[in-house]
Amino acid sequence: MGEKRLLVEGLTVSYAGYFHTKELHKLIRKFTEDRGYSPHDILHEVKVKEDGRYIILDMRPDKTVSDYVKFRIQIKLVMDKITDAIIEIDSKKIKINNGSVKVTISGVVLTDYESDWQTSAKKLFFKILFDKFIYKKHMDEMDAMLRKDCTLLRHEISSFLNINKYIKDVHE
Repeated sequence: MGEKRLLVEGLTVSYAGYFHTKELHKLIRKFTEDRGYSPHDILHEVKVKEDGRYIILDMRPDKTVSDYVKFRIQIKLVMDKITDAIIEIDSKKIKINNGSVKVTISGVVLTDYESDWQTSAKKLFFKILFDKFIYKKHMDEMDAMLRKDCTLLRHEISSFLNINKYIKDVHE
């Protein structure tokens, strides 16, 4: 296996109130697919308890940038005490969820993910030289792209949840 480098660690968004669990999942999926990431859901766990549903989603979309570099965004959603509610907006009844959600986003850069450069000591030596001197500027540019994707995703999620906060305040 190639090298993994954690570039963005633990960008979080926390929210409590009304929101659509399915719409939040769709928003994340659409955002990553629009940016060229392939979806990979690692975990989707739902526990039903007396005080509501507990949902854990672990998503790891990845994007092949070149035959040497791959980006992976690790997204973990933890939703607590999710209950169904019906609110009225413009005299229309809408089914919505109520509870709390915490979203954690991390960005990982995978280099030599096919392990082409690690078959011999000589290739590994040239890989290290290549990474440190020749490919450095290009890697810095790619790092900035992944940071931007993670930051924009956090902003999209935050905006989506803040809209729902406004709905809660007006129509509770």
